[in-house]
Parts: sequence; structure tokens; C-alpha cells
Amino acid sequence: QLQVVSWGRGKGGVLGHGDARDESEPRVVRTLSALNVFQIACGDAHSMTLTRGGLVYTWGRGQMGALGHGNRDDQSVPRRVD
Repeated sequence: QLQVVSWGRGKGGVLGHGDARDESEPRVVRTLSALNVFQIACGDAHSMTLTRGGLVYTWGRGQMGALGHGNRDDQSVPRRVD
């Protein structure tokens, strides 16, 4: 099973670890550990993942509704897009 890791600048929760801390070394995104992750796309403001079951999860900066949750809130952990 694929494990998702992230590191770098954590502002806005973009790393998916539940906080805004910077990480200097790769760290597992635990929220995604139980999911069957198939694909992932990452950017400097937000990221998304697709599971083999067709579920989409997004996290990071929510400006202009970028995360697809119907609001502009930042998400510091992956959240399913309904």
C-alpha cells in the first residue's frame, strides 16, 4: 500500500499533518494511512488524493474555494470532498 509523506513549509496546513509547522524531513500523513491511495497531486498551496474507490480528499489553503468543500477554510488534514 502506498504511503503519503510530506515535508517543507507547513503554512495553511498544506502538509496535511494537522498543524502549520514546517517539516525538515519526510513525515507520513497519517490520515491517509488507512486509505487505499491511488494518485496524488501536490502544489504549493494545497494537495489532493484519489483513492482506488474513487474518493477524493483535499487539504491545504482553501482560498477561493480551492479545496472543493463549499467554503474558503484551510484544512490541515485531508478531508473528503463530498
